[in-house]
Amino acid sequence: MAIQAEVQRALSSSGVPSAERFQCWAKAIDHPTEVSACIRVVDEAEMEQLNERYRGKSGATNVLAFEADQAEREQGCLGDVVICAPEVFREARQYGHAPEARFAHMTIHGLLHLLGYGHNDAGTTARMEGVERAVMERLGYSNPYELG
Repeated sequence: MAIQAEVQRALSSSGVPSAERFQCWAKAIDHPTEVSACIRVVDEAEMEQLNERYRGKSGATNVLAFEADQAEREQGCLGDVVICAPEVFREARQYGHAPEARFAHMTIHGLLHLLGYGHNDAGTTARMEGVERAVMERLGYSNPYELG
């Protein structure tokens, strides 16, 4: 089965992949049942507001994941993934990755958070990064944790 993604673009930035690409990346994550998630691509101002409100941190971050409540999860909705396009472009340059590959990685990373993966300690980080690398490889991308 797969994750079905609804994609929202809250900015008009060139270079942001198409909704179909985000949907392809979401479907590449193995899941035992049909579930859905919303992927929202935003600018720095919106991400700064979300990061401050929900994490108490200033500034934009690359991706945030918001789990659905219990009733929504029972209906097959995992929650929302918010991706900050300017931050993704900046990181792609910084790490020497293609922007599309960085968007793919942030999509997969955010969706894995909605599936319960985390990076709070070495064990959970290694598990999550292993799944990320495997999905990226299946999609034809290189290891997202290696500098380009």
